[in-house]
Amino acid sequence: MSRGAIIGHSANTHIIPADVLIAQQLRGLRPGQTVTLSGDLVDGLRDDGASIHTSLSRTDTGAGACEIMLLREIEVEPYR
Repeated sequence: MSRGAIIGHSANTHIIPADVLIAQQLRGLRPGQTVTLSGDLVDGLRDDGASIHTSLSRTDTGAGACEIMLLREIEVEPYR
């Protein structure tokens, strides 16, 4: 695959669990599982004033190119 194809079809997504149940589900995930994540892209602001902004582009790279997802639902496919 070309570098452009890889960049356009991959993502580095940081996850913020929407609630305690979602956080527990995340901790229970294991390598090899197939999951579907549903949520919203968000910007984040910490109590100390530090912030992080989500990317809205599929073709950006480097610092600032990460997506930040507020995760609202996880669907886990059974192992086959």
